[in-house]
Amino acid sequence: MIRDFLSRVRRFLNGLSQRERYAVYLGAAFIGCFLFFEAVVMPVASKKAALEAQLSGKQRDLAKMQVLQREYESLARAMSTADTYLQKRPAGFTLFSFLDTLAGRAGVKGNIAYMRPSETVGEKDKPAVSVVEMKLDGVSLEGLVSYLYMIETSGMGVFVTRLSIASHGKNKGIIEAVMRVEALI
Repeated sequence: MIRDFLSRVRRFLNGLSQRERYAVYLGAAFIGCFLFFEAVVMPVASKKAALEAQLSGKQRDLAKMQVLQREYESLARAMSTADTYLQKRPAGFTLFSFLDTLAGRAGVKGNIAYMRPSETVGEKDKPAVSVVEMKLDGVSLEGLVSYLYMIETSGMGVFVTRLSIASHGKNKGIIEAVMRVEALI
């Protein structure tokens, strides 16, 4: 069957002039190149483009996962630190009494105008927090700084989250401070 086809092609080509044969060869070469391009090159290029798109999608996913991993590790460290603070506290720890004791050590206990304790109940994604809002009236700047330093460096997981300072009348160096102090329960 193939021999028969090839013999017919030879007879056909022998009947053509030299110029016509070149035209047929050129046409056959063009069709061969076209078929090679369509059958080999286009599918490979298409597959390469699909793989590159898939790769860039996977790289985006990897970048998101790395961000989430860093966030998780940060939260895990924060939880570990919070657990350390909670373990350091003595049994029966209350933020109100802790602040009152530190005020005595810092020498500002007599300047406390008020202390208002409250607690926020932990929600689904927020822990329970003990809060004390307090006002120091007629305190020296050095006394306030000493008190704040004792609170922040206590290692008990107690933090000043808001502080408002105002001058107290005409006396220089005497101030009034309202602060919000929080601690995990």
